[in-house]
Amino acid sequence: MSNYRAPEPRHEPTCRFCALLAGKNDTFDSVWLRGEHFQAMVSIGALIPGWTLLVPRDHATNMSDAYERSEFWEFAGAAAETVESTYGQVTLFEHGPSHSASLTGCGVDHAHTHLVPLRFSLEALARLEEPELRWEDCRVDEVRARANGCEYLYVASDFNGSSTQGSLARLEQPTSQFFRKLIARQTGLAASWDYKLFPMLEVSSGSAARLRAQAGATELESAA
Repeated sequence: MSNYRAPEPRHEPTCRFCALLAGKNDTFDSVWLRGEHFQAMVSIGALIPGWTLLVPRDHATNMSDAYERSEFWEFAGAAAETVESTYGQVTLFEHGPSHSASLTGCGVDHAHTHLVPLRFSLEALARLEEPELRWEDCRVDEVRARANGCEYLYVASDFNGSSTQGSLARLEQPTSQFFRKLIARQTGLAASWDYKLFPMLEVSSGSAARLRAQAGATELESAA
């Protein structure tokens, strides 16, 4: 029997997500899939059932380094498969801050990627609605190099693991909840875009329970 023990994750004492991942400071049990390096949780303020965040256990500012790691894509693939089998095709996006307390981080100083089941192309909508952001085609594992230290927005309407092709915009000014506002407007929930004012806990808790059950069923099928 191996004596290997995974190292304890690096937490930031003042980070709300670090506390949540450690099992502290949570309104409900939002984590539905746990891995050695990453966890999947439902989003507070979920405008769409199944809205999931992929979160590194180690504290980080954005996800650009994770996109170059095979263990992230192994975990993300399992999470995406569960969300898609439960709610439909997912869109991947990130608001990528470059430092703590940036508006781009939407009030969360811990890196996270969104997986959201959508019936429209958020990528096409972002390019159409905000062309002045100078969107460029970008494969997801090239985000760090293309962003080059700048804050960024990244979105891809077709999830394909580390080969995911999407759109990147480097930001000259921080922007808060950019993709949430587009989703809220497109789904007829424009007045509810701010997750701080509209936490949508009923949607979030229902999604967590359903995804946790689906993930457990998938594990049982794989073991059979």
